[in-house]
Amino acid sequence: MGVFNCYYDASGTQKGEGSIVVVGLVSTVEKWIRFEKAWNAALEEFGVTHFHMKDFAHSRREFQDWKGDEPKRAAFLNRLIGTIKRGAHKAFIVSVSLDEFAAANRLYQLSELYIGGKAYSFAAFSCMLLARDWIKRKYPGYRIHDIVEKGDDGQPELVRLVNLMKWEFCFLPKVDPDNGTRLRAFEAADLVAWETKRFYDDFNAQPRVRRMRQSNRRLNEMLPFDGGRLDVEAMCAKYPQFYPPRSTDL
Repeated sequence: MGVFNCYYDASGTQKGEGSIVVVGLVSTVEKWIRFEKAWNAALEEFGVTHFHMKDFAHSRREFQDWKGDEPKRAAFLNRLIGTIKRGAHKAFIVSVSLDEFAAANRLYQLSELYIGGKAYSFAAFSCMLLARDWIKRKYPGYRIHDIVEKGDDGQPELVRLVNLMKWEFCFLPKVDPDNGTRLRAFEAADLVAWETKRFYDDFNAQPRVRRMRQSNRRLNEMLPFDGGRLDVEAMCAKYPQFYPPRSTDL
C-alpha cells in the first residue's frame, strides 16, 4: 500500500479581513525528497536561505534589495512555481470568506458544532476532505498522511474533528526548533495560499474586475488543483444533517 503526504498551510487569520485560504500540496515521500533538493537549489541560485511570501511580496529581510527589480522577482517566482509543479501531484485549495462564514453562522448552527465557529477549521477540514476524495478516486487503497503547519488560530477545533475521523495527521512547525531545519513543502504551500488569498480578496473587493497576477495565472496554468472558493451557505443548505438551521422562533 502506498502513502501520500499532504502538507497544509493557511493564509489569513480569524481576526483579519477578506478570506481565509487553506492549501494542501500532496505527493509521495520520494517526490517530496526530490522536491526539497530542487527547492534548495533554487534558493541557493538566487542567494536566499528560505522563502516566506509576505517577505517576498513586501521586499523585506532577504528580499529588501530586490525591490523594483521585476525581472529578477518574476524569474524567481517562475523557478519556484516550476519546482512545485514537478514536485506535487496535486493541490487542494479552499477559500472561505470571513463575512460569508459569519452570515452563514447566523442562519445555521456552525458555532455549536465541532468546528467551534472557526472559519479556519471549517476551511482546513474541507481541504482535507478534498484530498481524501481525490485519493479514493485516483489511488484507491493508498493512505494519506496530513501534515499541518502548526500555529494557526482554530487548530484545537480541527484536532477534535480529525481525531473523531481517525485520520493520520500531525502538526509541525515550519522551522524545527531543535536544529533550524525548514520544511520546504510548507514554503511552497505558503506561496500558493498567499497568491490564492490575494486573488479572491481582490475579486471580492471588485467583483466585476477579475484581476489575476501573472504569478497566480502561472500557478493556475501549471499546477493541477481541486477546490476554490467555498460557498458556505450553499454547503450548509446542501447538508442540513450536518449543519442544522437555526430556529426562527422568537
